[in-house]
Amino acid sequence: MDSRSQLMTDLKFSSSDSLSSKSSLLDVSASLKASFLGGLVEVGGSAKFLRDTKSSNQQSRVTMYYKETTRFEQLTMSQLGQFTNPQVFDQKTATHVVTGVLYGAQAVMMFDRTSSEEENKQEIEGQLNVMVKKIPLFSIEGKGAIKMTDGEKKVAESIACTFYGDFRLEQNPTTYMEALEVYKKLPTIEGESTECSSSKSLALSSFSTGYKSCTVGERN
Repeated sequence: MDSRSQLMTDLKFSSSDSLSSKSSLLDVSASLKASFLGGLVEVGGSAKFLRDTKSSNQQSRVTMYYKETTRFEQLTMSQLGQFTNPQVFDQKTATHVVTGVLYGAQAVMMFDRTSSEEENKQEIEGQLNVMVKKIPLFSIEGKGAIKMTDGEKKVAESIACTFYGDFRLEQNPTTYMEALEVYKKLPTIEGESTECSSSKSLALSSFSTGYKSCTVGERN
C-alpha cells in the first residue's frame, strides 16, 4: 500500500439554499444526488446539512464549508496485478475496485438571520454575508479578545449557527461568536480526531478502476 501525506485546507462560502449548491460544496456526484433525492441514501456527519432548509422567507442564510485532507492511500501496481476475486467475476456483482482513498474531515456551519417586516431583507443578507466571510480574518487577529466594532457586535448577536461535522465537538456552536471560536480550533480538532480514531481519519473520496483493468491476464 502506497501512503503519503496530503495536507490541504479548503474553505468555501455559499448564500444559496438549493440542493444543487449544497451538493456542489460537498462535491456530490449527480448519481449520488439522485439517490439522495430518491431516499436511497442516508446521509450523516457534515452531509446532514443537505436536509437542512430555510423555514421562512424572512430567513437569510450563508453557509461556510471547511475541508481538511490529511493523507492519500492507494494500491500499488503490483497489488493491482495480483488482484483476483472469482466469486465477484462469476456473479458479476460489481464492475470496479477501489484503488485509492483520500482521508480527512469536513465541517459545515450554517449561519441564519431572520429579518422583521420593517427591515430591508437585502440589506440583512448583505450584512450576514460580510460577517460570515470575516470569520477567517477575525480568527487570525490574535490570541486575545476578538476586535469588533459596536456595529459588528450588534449584527453578530442576531446571527444563529447550526453545525454539521465529521467529528464530535463537546458542544456544537449555536451563535456567531461560538462558531468563531470553533473555527479557530478546527485544525486542532481535526488533528485530535485523526490521532484518536482507529481509522486515523475519515475517507472523503475514493478512486476506482474497472475490474478488467486490474485483471488482465489473471483469468482465462
